[in-house]
Amino acid sequence: MILLKKILRGFGISFAVLLAVYTGFVRRGAPNIGTVLLFLIAVYLFVVFVFGARLKNAPWKPVRTGYLFVKCLFVAFCAWCVVIRGVLIYHAYFNPPPKNPDTPHTVIVLGCQVNGDTPETAYPSTMLKTRLDAALDYLADHPEDVVIVSGGQGNNEPVSEADMMRDYLVGKGIENTIFTENDSVNTEQNMRYSSIIIANNNLPAKVVIVTDAFHEYRAKNDLKKQSNITVIYSHPANTSPTYIAPNWFREICAVTYNLVFYNIYE
Repeated sequence: MILLKKILRGFGISFAVLLAVYTGFVRRGAPNIGTVLLFLIAVYLFVVFVFGARLKNAPWKPVRTGYLFVKCLFVAFCAWCVVIRGVLIYHAYFNPPPKNPDTPHTVIVLGCQVNGDTPETAYPSTMLKTRLDAALDYLADHPEDVVIVSGGQGNNEPVSEADMMRDYLVGKGIENTIFTENDSVNTEQNMRYSSIIIANNNLPAKVVIVTDAFHEYRAKNDLKKQSNITVIYSHPANTSPTYIAPNWFREICAVTYNLVFYNIYE
């Protein structure tokens, strides 16, 4: 039993250190609240496996109480993450568009970081490329659908995300009609401005959203909030394994925030 505890303790310490290193690596390319949470989890696990026994049996009662409180808080946080992640997975993977639709759909492809120093050297980031490849996969079987590529230009981007996405899709041989939405800077604006394009151009009111799986649920609800569109399907991209963990945690925080302060979810 003592040997098993030592093995588990060593494994826990190693995992905490590796998680902290991984967080530092990912943060260079995609700093967000998800990476902060991962780092805090790494610190918590390190403290538990290194100092847990001493904190649990500390002679000063406030230390023991505080340690127990933090453990309970961590367990509650993990349970909440499991629940929200289940909701996100359900809406991403169990809400596919019909394989043989009777009428065309409007496909909204959500933008992400564009890399490069100049417009001539611009190229899609790893996450944006997976979204575009998912769009290609869907559009190959739906040539009649209309496409909206949505994403503005950040201070660190050489071109707008929408222009990058349009050029990528056209370069891959897509002949669908493509509308560009170049002004949005967040998911809510993506959906608001895209819904305006749909209304102004009398585009199909049945929508397919192409983005990462963790992002589908929030995008769908933002579109419902911004418009009268109610028939919304998901076609999720395959997120790069490198960025899965921080982005899922980030999305859980975003969904929780909107749920608490705006109550926009169904």
